[in-house]
Amino acid sequence: MSLLSVVSNSLSGFRAFTKTLDNLSHNVANMNSPGYKKQDSYFRELNDNQTGDGVRFSGSATRFTQGDIYSTGQDTNLAIDGAGFFIIENNGKLLYTRAGQFEFNEDKLVDVSSGGSIMALAESGELVEIDISTWQVSQSEPTTEVELSGNLSSLSTTGTEFPLNTDTPAEFQVYDSQGEAHTLTITYTKEPEGDWRADVRNFNDEIIGTGLLRFTSAGSPMADSNSFAFELVSEGGVSQSILVNAGEPGEFSGLTSFPSQTNGISAENRDGRGVGALLSATFNEQGGLVLSYTNGASEEPYEIALAYFKDNSVLQGLTDSVFSAESSPQVIATADESIVGNIRTQSLERSNVDVTDEFSEIIIIQRGYQACSQVLSVSSEMLEELYNSSRGR
Repeated sequence: MSLLSVVSNSLSGFRAFTKTLDNLSHNVANMNSPGYKKQDSYFRELNDNQTGDGVRFSGSATRFTQGDIYSTGQDTNLAIDGAGFFIIENNGKLLYTRAGQFEFNEDKLVDVSSGGSIMALAESGELVEIDISTWQVSQSEPTTEVELSGNLSSLSTTGTEFPLNTDTPAEFQVYDSQGEAHTLTITYTKEPEGDWRADVRNFNDEIIGTGLLRFTSAGSPMADSNSFAFELVSEGGVSQSILVNAGEPGEFSGLTSFPSQTNGISAENRDGRGVGALLSATFNEQGGLVLSYTNGASEEPYEIALAYFKDNSVLQGLTDSVFSAESSPQVIATADESIVGNIRTQSLERSNVDVTDEFSEIIIIQRGYQACSQVLSVSSEMLEELYNSSRGR
């Protein structure tokens, strides 16, 4: 090996160590970047002429171990506890990421880093964009049932009416087929046979429905006498039937008739609602998008799609946390299927960079620099001596 080869070998070491230092510094710089995956550096011997020709930086590889998961409190932050990847559609191409920093851009859920749309898995098995433009309003539902609760005293005498004239009747709302709310009340009157007559009254105090309620000696509603129906007519003249239910026969969770004082009488709309506006969009642990509305309704129109690769080496980094793939994933599923992992809501995954390891490698690279520098210095001195001796000095 000539002295010039020694110089060349040292310079190759400088080049390889410089590229490795670039990787290490990039890892350290991204230690707090959500979903970032550490880049490992690799060297390869240069030995083209069966002699040592130095070293070269042969490339880097992404280490896909999982980072720690931490809470952010943000509804559109998601983390994967497992091996899966979120799927992004960007300009017709599918990309993959572990960084669940998402946001709603107008009506679509997008990845903050790439701007691409986050994909959901439809029941048909197709990937679809998460788009809530058609989910801004919750349609009204007509009331079909009203549930009663409280206690009508079995010691009340015939003709006793509740509420008393001095009391304010408890109001409740029902909804017609047009989504309009109607405020109603119910008055109860003790009948000679011990039954209670229930009169449903509208806002004008007009009776629009009547039923007889009977109770067992134990105080629970009696079978075949525990409910009745009345007709509600909307302003448009459309009629609908609403069931008034005092509770299941033999049970005490609804309206009762114990010897104790009459109290707690109420009626509650069970299933009707008016038109509602979108109030919030959150995710559940299965990756389902839960939309909540001002009318109390909720919908779950989408489930986040997750991709699983048997060999993550097919993934090529486009940015620090977004990858393209040379081949399709082996599995595309939702979070309730264990192979892709579970979703942690209001959370993000930290980078998998261990700063201690990075600094240890930096020290090793520094020693390599020093060694190459020392070899280069000695070679330079030897070349200088050779040059001087050739000139007879």
